[in-house]
Amino acid sequence: MAADQAALRRRAEECLADGSFDVADSAYAELHRLGGLDRVDAGNWLRTLRALGVRRQQPSLAELVASFPDDQDILEFVAAELWQRAETRAAGAESDDDDLAREAWSAALKMAGPVPRTDAEGVRMIGLLDRFFQAGRRQRTPIGSYAEFESALRRFAAAGPESTLRAADLLAAESPVIALELVTGAELSAAAVLVRAVASAELDDFATSARLFDELAAQWGVGVRDLDIEDRSRWVQAMTDVGRFAEAEEACLRTIAVIEGRPGDAAGWAAAGMAADSFAHWRHVYRLLAYRLAAQQGRFRAAWDHLRKSVELDDTSLPDELRRSILRIRILLADQPMALAILAELRQLDTPDPYNTSYAEACLWAGTQWGTPTSEGRLVEPDNPFSGSRYTGQAAARALLAQAGPDVDGRQLLRLALLAGDDDRAAAMIAAEPLTAADPWSVQVLGAMLLLRTGDDVAADALLAQVLPLRRHDLDLRVLDAQASLIAGRYKEAMREAIAITDAVGEHILARAIQAEGEFESALAMAEGPEGGSGNTGSVENAQQLMVAVADYRMAADLHRDTKLYLETGRARPGGRVGSEPLAPRLFIEVCRRGLHAAILAQEGLDRLGLKGDAQLIDDAQDLIQHLRSVNQPCCRRWGPRWQRLLHQMRHVPDRDEASRLALLMIAYRWSNWRKRLVNGAFLLLGVVVTYLGLTNQLPGPESDTLRVMVLGVGVLLLLMPFARSLKVGVVELSRDADVAPLSGRSKSLRTSRLLLRANHLGTFALPSPPEKGRRAHARSREEGAATPPAPAP
Repeated sequence: MAADQAALRRRAEECLADGSFDVADSAYAELHRLGGLDRVDAGNWLRTLRALGVRRQQPSLAELVASFPDDQDILEFVAAELWQRAETRAAGAESDDDDLAREAWSAALKMAGPVPRTDAEGVRMIGLLDRFFQAGRRQRTPIGSYAEFESALRRFAAAGPESTLRAADLLAAESPVIALELVTGAELSAAAVLVRAVASAELDDFATSARLFDELAAQWGVGVRDLDIEDRSRWVQAMTDVGRFAEAEEACLRTIAVIEGRPGDAAGWAAAGMAADSFAHWRHVYRLLAYRLAAQQGRFRAAWDHLRKSVELDDTSLPDELRRSILRIRILLADQPMALAILAELRQLDTPDPYNTSYAEACLWAGTQWGTPTSEGRLVEPDNPFSGSRYTGQAAARALLAQAGPDVDGRQLLRLALLAGDDDRAAAMIAAEPLTAADPWSVQVLGAMLLLRTGDDVAADALLAQVLPLRRHDLDLRVLDAQASLIAGRYKEAMREAIAITDAVGEHILARAIQAEGEFESALAMAEGPEGGSGNTGSVENAQQLMVAVADYRMAADLHRDTKLYLETGRARPGGRVGSEPLAPRLFIEVCRRGLHAAILAQEGLDRLGLKGDAQLIDDAQDLIQHLRSVNQPCCRRWGPRWQRLLHQMRHVPDRDEASRLALLMIAYRWSNWRKRLVNGAFLLLGVVVTYLGLTNQLPGPESDTLRVMVLGVGVLLLLMPFARSLKVGVVELSRDADVAPLSGRSKSLRTSRLLLRANHLGTFALPSPPEKGRRAHARSREEGAATPPAPAP
């Protein structure tokens, strides 16, 4: 037996030297079957297998792994060889058989069994394992779970300090908490600080991340220009979040110039780490970062331009996650037919991942824009394709909430409950896991949103009061705080905050509407007086405040119109100004309605004071009437000279719609005065005629002094009637009803905007991402691990 093994060994070595790899492979396989294969023979066999490439069949690799389970060289070769075969097979055939890839992953995991002998070997093995894992995720059926990858990295990290940093770097994006644990006791170095900065950014602790990035630049000279494209994106996010907009915008725009191939604008910047197949991803990401930067600084036209350019990509061959992000943004710029196609595509790309809410959010947005009745007491048209979009979005969010496992972060569950409209369940989550001061600001904003929706305005204001002092640079949060003050009935505070915002950023539509609402409510409170009594209903100050509110309502409506046009066509109206996110249709209607109510009261106040109508007030009211009518009348969406628009509006007077009723209310008080004057004039004219007939005795019939005196008395009474409501002379009595003042719209039943703001709250403020986004990878991998059978042992 020993002689046969020696002969086989000599023949295999001779064939290997001669290049007869097939014969050498057969000889080594037979030697292995006889049990005479040693480590030298195994090394020679590896050379044979490398020479044979994909021509060699799988069982020999499995035999190698079974015979030498602790030999790192053999395991490394087997894993690499099997990955090469699996990728070749996946690219060249349409078979769904992934056994080769599963065996490769199992072989790669066996490399992580013992701790590598040296730090350099640990770094090399971590690189190989990362390559195998990334290749497995690109398979048609993803191979390998993140839990296994994470466990292997943690074992490799024990090989030495460089291995620890390498493992922490790979874990920082997906498992930032573990990455921070690995580098806690590590020696202070540029790599360790970078890992901590990236992990902090992934945990939404941007203040800490910005401080660490500054430390990296100050102590180790690693500035933003030296970071690769992925770490630079986190640097931009951190600086944007802490309010350092100028630095972040310069880095963002320079990187965009590098990505898009504009070296003149790049000014010597580079984008290390960007591969050819990741161009679309990074262009999309950096354009979104630039959009947020421009919007936070109030440059909304530039912000919308960045948003539009972020989706100017051919998404047919892009990864599903990137396609979902692109489609979710495209629906903001789409008309109704395009929006229907986008919703259908998002539905096909939808997954049960509780962190993938693109389809639910798109359905909710489309339902709010086109699937909601424009007025109370009416139903959506039966042929409206968006009539069920809002319910579909809520149902999708509820399905994700039901499928979420125990590994899903509690804050993401809260966000899903809010998207599903299940306020009771969200409140129960908060009660079971109360918010603490240690929670990130974004989580506290989620809690404030829930409290606003459930009507607990005081608690919501208290939560926002904890967040806002440190985030005064965040424009969205400042608008949210003003909105919460308005909802709670603190009109002066809301107006003061809104004025502070609009003085700096005049084109913020919602802030302008809140300012107008605060001015209107303050004027109403002034008119009512203390404890509901009568106040200064006819004061010049009250009328002036009402006219200012009307102007702000009209400006908010104009900004909404011009911004909608710019989003739909990409072209601005001549002389128009592009603002922030347009209002929801129901809220836009309420803004126009409330503006007209304020105009009615202002006009009434001027009439009570005996003043002529204000030209600007009349123009603002006419514009608001056209805005209100344009929601349901496409012909009113054309804007030209004022006299043409006024003639066009006259055509709609017979429609007897809400706009017509409000337009008539504008002149109701003045018409009441003119009607009273006409009646008094009629009394005077008739009195003059009757008195003349009585004095000149031109009465028909025979002469009678008694009749003349009676007619003369009636004439005198008619002449006195404009100055009294009832007169009686002898048996002759004339009387008329008291003048009834027209309804002015001062009733509190008109004050519905606070409820409407509460109902549209989630549509006007983007929900922040939950913390610990790395939990996403854990949840996905465990779900896939539960659905994927265990890999067969080689």
